[in-house]
Amino acid sequence: MLQMITDLLRVNRLEKQADSWILTSAVTGSWVTPTASGVGRPTKGNWAMPIFTESKRDGSAGFTGDVSVTKGVTVLYGNMEARTDQFVGTPAIGDKLYVTADGKLGNAAGAAVTPDGEAAIHAVARCTKAPHTVEWFGNDALSVIEFVTI
Repeated sequence: MLQMITDLLRVNRLEKQADSWILTSAVTGSWVTPTASGVGRPTKGNWAMPIFTESKRDGSAGFTGDVSVTKGVTVLYGNMEARTDQFVGTPAIGDKLYVTADGKLGNAAGAAVTPDGEAAIHAVARCTKAPHTVEWFGNDALSVIEFVTI
């Protein structure tokens, strides 16, 4: 889930070809890394962007039917504030957020792509609201954080 708080006019939207990991394992709000042929699974040290394309409504990994045909997803980049359920750990307000190997946001201590230290990776956002629950498509107990990109 990725719910924009910032107006969409403040971000850039790109249509990119998705690799097989994205098509089978990612959801809306997963973070992905640019590749030579489009976007793929996040890799340590690389910049990443969240997926904005609508994933399956049942919450399982993957996307709506048109994505399986086109293999294209929409990603966002730029200055944004948003809410997502794609996070690990318990980020606190002000924590730098890094992209984990499974495309989720995590603070440095809990992020899977940070073992070599902060100098080897890039923070993509800061937490602006610690984990809390919201209602989303009828799910009234969805745990989310809010973040702003940096």
